[in-house]
Amino acid sequence: MTRAPVRKPIQERAQQRRASLLDATARVLDAGGYDALTTNAVALEAGASIGTVYQYFPSREDLLAGLLDRHRRRLQAAIDAAIGEVGDDPLAVADRTVDAFAEVWRHEPGYRAAWTATQAQRLLARTGDEWSARFTGRIVARLKSIVPAWGPAEARLVATTAVHLVSGLLLVAMTHGPRTEARLVAETKLALRAYLAARLTAVHGR
Repeated sequence: MTRAPVRKPIQERAQQRRASLLDATARVLDAGGYDALTTNAVALEAGASIGTVYQYFPSREDLLAGLLDRHRRRLQAAIDAAIGEVGDDPLAVADRTVDAFAEVWRHEPGYRAAWTATQAQRLLARTGDEWSARFTGRIVARLKSIVPAWGPAEARLVATTAVHLVSGLLLVAMTHGPRTEARLVAETKLALRAYLAARLTAVHGR
């Protein structure tokens, strides 16, 4: 069976329609989790026809993939804005990065539900790998500017470790209530600071 081409939103109206479908996807996920996510449910939530949904997202996997991509872009923007407000103190950068992660995970519609959709682990794993690779590259560039003594391989090792440390611990934090979550976010910042401090001590010989 030949799959119909997915509509690419070029005009502003089409972009707004696609965004409204993703908004609806987030609301459906927040209300009922991945089990509740269907193209029909999104069409109903968005007040759109099922045909309109299919023009942009032929399946619920496509809906989830679209939402995850939006999450990635918004998280990246939040982190860029946060670390842009501090200087070249790597520990301050680390704190702001964790705070930006946590803020998006707390408040971005559909984020928690999307990343805890156990039925979609293959898609989540692929999306997570793609996001980690992109974000790690940006962290590598920042680390090399802050710590010139680190070569490309060393900076990538530190960045990769830091990215997975933060994302792994915060993914656990998301599964708890507000009080425990806040404590786990604080512990994540402490863990990242301790790791970076140890690596910096090795560089500076202190």
